[in-house]
Amino acid sequence: MTSPGAPLADARVDVAGRSWGRVVVDVPVFEADEAARHSLTRFAEIVALAVTNDEAHRSLVALATTDSLTGLNNARAFHERLAEAVEDAGRYGHHLTLVVLDIDHFKQVNDVHGHPVGDQVLEQLARRLSRTARVGDFLGRIGGEEFAWLMPGTDLIAAVEAAERTRAAVRATPFPVVGTVTASFGACGLEPGIGRKELLERADAALYWAKRFGRDSVFPYTVQLQAVIEAVGSRETRARSARELLERVGTTMGGGHADHAARVGELSLTLAGRLMWSPGDQRRLQEAALLHDLAAVGVPGLPGGGAAGTATAWTGAHLSAGLAAASGVLDEEQSRWVRDRHRRWSERAEAGEVNGRPTGACIIAVADMWDTLVNGRDGDPGTSHDDAFLVVSSHAGGLLSPVVVPHLRDAVPA
Repeated sequence: MTSPGAPLADARVDVAGRSWGRVVVDVPVFEADEAARHSLTRFAEIVALAVTNDEAHRSLVALATTDSLTGLNNARAFHERLAEAVEDAGRYGHHLTLVVLDIDHFKQVNDVHGHPVGDQVLEQLARRLSRTARVGDFLGRIGGEEFAWLMPGTDLIAAVEAAERTRAAVRATPFPVVGTVTASFGACGLEPGIGRKELLERADAALYWAKRFGRDSVFPYTVQLQAVIEAVGSRETRARSARELLERVGTTMGGGHADHAARVGELSLTLAGRLMWSPGDQRRLQEAALLHDLAAVGVPGLPGGGAAGTATAWTGAHLSAGLAAASGVLDEEQSRWVRDRHRRWSERAEAGEVNGRPTGACIIAVADMWDTLVNGRDGDPGTSHDDAFLVVSSHAGGLLSPVVVPHLRDAVPA
């Protein structure tokens, strides 16, 4: 009889030449005979076989769902997860955003440095994406240099900001051998009435816009942005004037944005006259002001759809598309006026004054803020002229030009 607490018998479980564990019989009543020990050994062999089969199955699943180069999920695994995520989001009413991205000019990397170096760039990018993604996000490599980033529980604005941080991080740290590498991102949020296919198509469309309008950027998919991009059209159908282009997208802009643009144009014209601009330059400024808000409209969660001083990845994407749409109408200097109106007057000399003369950006910024305060935006009520003067004056020398602001009281109707 065995002593209390001593095992009756045990047998080691070996899996693929390594010790996986032991099978122990701990019923210290009778000593095991040879037949019992043989049965226990056979049972240990069966356990080892089951473990071996399970590990082999897991290995096959990993091989079938993992991209061998980057270690991320492959296209098959990603599309399966996307279908599940869309179904879950629809059932429980949760946010879901899909971001797709690819490396800019990746063919050039392969052509100049060779495919092995190109593979290293893909591996490095995958690592950086993995460091950025949160727990619960799902990353996959779905094409040659194209990646997908699924963000359950994240709305479109938050996803765009996350993608913008990743875009900046990719650019900031040089890659071995090739140096600086940039990537373009397209994002789309799940909306009622669309499924997995539509979500992916819209995210791909936004990625195409990002690459079309300069690369190294993040573009969200919105109905407003789609309308502006369609307004670009071909060279044969491109608008010939600022007013014509504004009319094309005015109905889609909605919310009085076209009227706002017209008022900003008129006020910019008047301010330029007070500042002794030539008649020709006054008209050029009015054209730029008419299109200053062309694409940064209808953006939920942002004040005024891109009022002066707003600087986010979202408004940056819309501004790029708007300037691209206006490229057949505005010259390089006019486009710079529109782009720089977002900058603080005190931030950079080129965004402030040139030889003591305020730039068009300074004038548009003042006119934009004034009209937003007085007439309101997106359903918000306007304020009185006296209160608006106080607000605008408080920004003189910081956000707004201290040379332009003093002319505002004489430029607006009493």
